[in-house]
Amino acid sequence: MTVEGLIGQLRAAYDDNDAAERASRKLNVMRQGTKSFSAFLAEFDRTLLDAGGIGWADQVKKTFLSNCLSYDLQTAIVATPIPSTYRGYCTLLQTVSANLEALQRKKKDKGPAIGYRAEASTAPETMDWEATTTTVATAQAQRAQWVTPEVLERRRELEQCIRCGKQGHMIRQCALLKARRPREKKVITASTAVEDVSEEEKE
Repeated sequence: MTVEGLIGQLRAAYDDNDAAERASRKLNVMRQGTKSFSAFLAEFDRTLLDAGGIGWADQVKKTFLSNCLSYDLQTAIVATPIPSTYRGYCTLLQTVSANLEALQRKKKDKGPAIGYRAEASTAPETMDWEATTTTVATAQAQRAQWVTPEVLERRRELEQCIRCGKQGHMIRQCALLKARRPREKKVITASTAVEDVSEEEKE
């Protein structure tokens, strides 16, 4: 393509009155949305160029651009002095936008706070330990051993728990589970039951 051909295409493009009018209408409805400011500014400047607004007053260009900004970016500069020039205004917006994006990335990478969770997890550990030490007999309770009818009768006579052989509670309050019938294990006799009870009393 020759230089003359390129110049002819540029003239045809910029002499298109309809294109300039469409670009002017687009400036009134453009919005940044979720786009980064750098990407949006490039699109805005292209539209401004198509509309023939490069020669407009800086205040006019700043007004058009301000109407397009996202709510977060407008809020971030609400207390910031606005430069008088259009380019200075764009530089300010780029700096503030970059800071906002950095804060959002930092917040996302940081994740939820863990300080409160650590404090909350400390108390239950102490409570669990205290409960274990005070109820160690219940926690370590096993099934009662199978005994002969004679042993059961002797426990009834001595007003002992017929399940574990201890005094002070009935079978309803016994911490031991119900005994299973033994298969090969030795059945406790009356004599061994008395020895077992004496050993438990020593402990």
